[in-house]
Formats: sequence, structure tokens, C-alpha cells
Amino acid sequence: MTLIGRPVALLAAFLRWWLAELAGLVPAGLRRALRPSRPIFLLETEASRVRFRLFRGQRSSELGALELSAVSPDRQRAEIAEIARRVKLGKSDVALRLPAALALHRSVTLPLAAEADLRQAIAFQLDRQTPFAPEDIAFDYSLRERSAAQQSVTADLTMVPRRDIEAALARARDWGLEPDIVDVAGDAPERPPAINLLSDRVSVSRRRWARLDMALGLAAVVLLAAAILVPLGKRQAQLEGLQRELAVAKLQAEKVLRIKEEIALLRSENSFLLEEKERLPLRTLLLDELTRILPDGTWATELQIRGKTIRLKGYSSSAASLIGIIDAEPGLVMPAFRSSVKRDPRSGAETFSLSFETLEGQQGL
Repeated sequence: MTLIGRPVALLAAFLRWWLAELAGLVPAGLRRALRPSRPIFLLETEASRVRFRLFRGQRSSELGALELSAVSPDRQRAEIAEIARRVKLGKSDVALRLPAALALHRSVTLPLAAEADLRQAIAFQLDRQTPFAPEDIAFDYSLRERSAAQQSVTADLTMVPRRDIEAALARARDWGLEPDIVDVAGDAPERPPAINLLSDRVSVSRRRWARLDMALGLAAVVLLAAAILVPLGKRQAQLEGLQRELAVAKLQAEKVLRIKEEIALLRSENSFLLEEKERLPLRTLLLDELTRILPDGTWATELQIRGKTIRLKGYSSSAASLIGIIDAEPGLVMPAFRSSVKRDPRSGAETFSLSFETLEGQQGL
């Protein structure tokens, strides 16, 4: 079978099963009334002969017979193919009628309530009606009687070993035919098939498709779970990515905050220094100013600056004049000697120790 042919065959089998399932929901009488009448091409097999018959409704016509022992298998296939071509096999059902000797007939009576699923109810009775194991036989039935008074239903049961059916089907397939119906020869060969021993294959097919349905259902659940979990996984991955980005941004924000704090601290320290610079004169400027205003013959040996208070020690040829000189300077106030003026015997100069203050906000120094 080709790569395309197998899926097509599976699809065709699925559609046949699905239509059979839908047809099973329709009452049997209505189903027979609504079903279009298709011709039935019937092969009645015997030990060494096969007879051909075509049924159109209840009417039948003989198409001939073939002595199997008289012709080769290739010749058998050729002659049967010619007959099938004449009956337009594509528009007909194929039926295979087995010899009566292969069948076992029983009559079974069951409660009327069992009619709703009569095939299943009969299947539970098979081990009582035949010496064969239920899985080794194929069966079908025809409804004989329904008794409302006795609340019972009676069916005529036909059973054939599966191995005999499979052998007959294999021979039909070797002829190029795929039977849709298998029944058993009876007293009236001119009547169309009333049973179909392949009917229980619907149950097998139903179980097979039920397993397929289960597998498809499981696949649907898996796909549904995937449809839910895959976006959730993506969302989770996105969330984790955003959390990582947030953590990085948080670290960066903390770093920026620390930098801002450092900048604020530096600004505070710088402001303090600027304030101190504005509030206190620089020593160099003060030294420059004192150098300018102090008269010749005056030397400073020590200069202390504490806030606005300046202390000056040294030698001068005229220490008493220093008070007036400093007091005359606009930026300097409150000059005063801190100790008495003394004359140094070695140099002849006067030693002095005085203090004064600078004005707040003085810009001259």
C-alpha cells in the first residue's frame, strides 16, 4: 500500500464505522425503510464449485457457476472478475454464502428488556449455546417472535467458527473481492441474505475505534494541556526575565541612590568648606595684610587664628604704635595687648603679645 493509500483506507474505514454507529441509533424498521436498495452480488461456495447470483430487492437472477477444480487459480480470478464487471461491482454489495454444514443453529429466548441491546445479550449466552469459546465463533440472529404477554423475545441464532469464515474470506480476497456480507445456505437459495456473520465485526471495529477515540481523547488532553502550559511556561519565563531585569534595575537604583548620597555628602562638606572660607580669612591673605600695615622694625614670631580671634606675638621698635595701626584697619577690630610690653636687652626691641578680631563677612582680607 502506498504512503497516500493507507491514510485514505483508514479514513474510509473510519467513515464506515462512524456511519454504522449513526445507523445503529435508528430503529431497525426505519433503517430498512430508509436504506437505499443496493444490488447484492452473491457467491455461494461449495467444496469445488461457486455459484453466482445477483439480487435486486427480493428478485434474484442466476449468473452462472464455476467449477473450481476444472480451472487454474488465475483463470478463476479472470472469470470472476468478468462477472463482477458485468454486475457493476462498485455499485453492489458483495455477499459470500457458506455451506449449511458449517453452521450451528439455535433458538434463544430472552427477556423483552434485552431487545434494546439484543446482540450483546445473545453474546452473553453463547457459551451456553455452543461448545466453542465465544471468541472462536461469529454469530448473527434474526428476530422470530416478540411476546408482550410473556415479556420475552425469541431469536434464531446462527453460529459459524471464525476459522471457516476467515478461510472463505481469504479465498474471496484471492479472487479480488472484499465481501460485505457473509451468510449461510438454507432451504431457499433464491432469497437474499437475511443475516450477516460479519455483523459482530462492527463490535470489534467499535472497540478498535473506541481505543482510537481514547487515544485521540488522550492526545486532545495532551494538546489542551500543552495549549495551557506552553503559554504559562512562556509567561513564567517572561516573569523570570522581568524579575531579573527588576533585580538589575534595583541594584542600579541602589547604586544611583548611594551615588546621590555621596554627592549630597560632598556638597554638604563643600558647603561647609565654602562657609568656612567665607567666614574665616585665609592665612595667606591675613599675612599679606599684616605685612602691609605693620611698620618697619616689627617682626612677627607667632600667629594664631582661632575663629575670628587673631593672636600676634613678636618684636617691634615701637610696640605701643601697633594698637593704633591695627585699629585703623577697617577689617580689624578690638586690638589689645595680652601682656605687658618688655624690652629685649640683647636686641633693644620691645616684645609684644596682642590680639584682635576680624569683622563678620569682612571681604578685605
